[in-house]
Amino acid sequence: MFLGICVWGLLVTQPMASADTIDGRQARRMEERVSKKAPTYREAAAEIEQILATIDEETDVDIDELAARVERAAELIRFCSEKLRSAESRVEKVTQELARETPARDSEEESED
Repeated sequence: MFLGICVWGLLVTQPMASADTIDGRQARRMEERVSKKAPTYREAAAEIEQILATIDEETDVDIDELAARVERAAELIRFCSEKLRSAESRVEKVTQELARETPARDSEEESED
């Protein structure tokens, strides 16, 4: 669990590795992920949890594999953050529209009385 928390902290505070530090195997994995359809928020969150659990449970981890998992988790965290921002914006827009419509309806009902 402690390792998972440390990795989460690294993901939030560290930038992604530059392209010149990515080996061929990691580049292929990244291309495969990009070619797949985007996950839902729930799928991405579940994958983050799975990555953290795997990191936490394994005692003998290859450093390259660990780096790849951290990079994937960072991608998913960014994706989830964007999804949350988008959802918040959409909800705010709807509530503002409802707020504008509500006074208009109230005044219409008063004029009918």
